[in-house]
Amino acid sequence: MSAIEIPLKICACAAYIAALEPGSLLLPKVKKDVWGDLKIGLLVPKTGIVGSLAAARINLSLITEDKLVKELQFRIDELQISFDMVMTNLG
Repeated sequence: MSAIEIPLKICACAAYIAALEPGSLLLPKVKKDVWGDLKIGLLVPKTGIVGSLAAARINLSLITEDKLVKELQFRIDELQISFDMVMTNLG
């Protein structure tokens, strides 16, 4: 199970601790001359999230216990929804 827990933890950390969400909230407030730099900086946590969600989905296919698969799929879906909302705000 750690093969899927670790990517999910990476995704959650990249989304919140590594500043994707807080950084996206700063975009409308920063000066135009640094806006591009901030947006480019947000690509790093974005890449971490996309990669960790892909790893979680790949590893999910290796789990045979139905109840666990449903639970983990729910967590993956929640993280994907949160990520999509942040990305919509980034424009």
